[in-house]
Amino acid sequence: GPFVAEGILQGGIGAIVALIALTIAFYFVRTKFTALTFLALPMAVILLLSGILLGCLGGYVVARRVR
Repeated sequence: GPFVAEGILQGGIGAIVALIALTIAFYFVRTKFTALTFLALPMAVILLLSGILLGCLGGYVVARRVR
């Protein structure tokens, strides 16, 4: 339903914003700690999918309570 779709959208957008914030923070911190490496692509994908899944789950819980 619409709550699940909205949860998926919000979870995905939230995960993307978080990854962008991590990227910006990494580039500022990288100059002080040269041994740091950024997230590998599979980990970034897992974080994105986790955000989508949590948003979907939240939307599902709300949709069940509204009925």
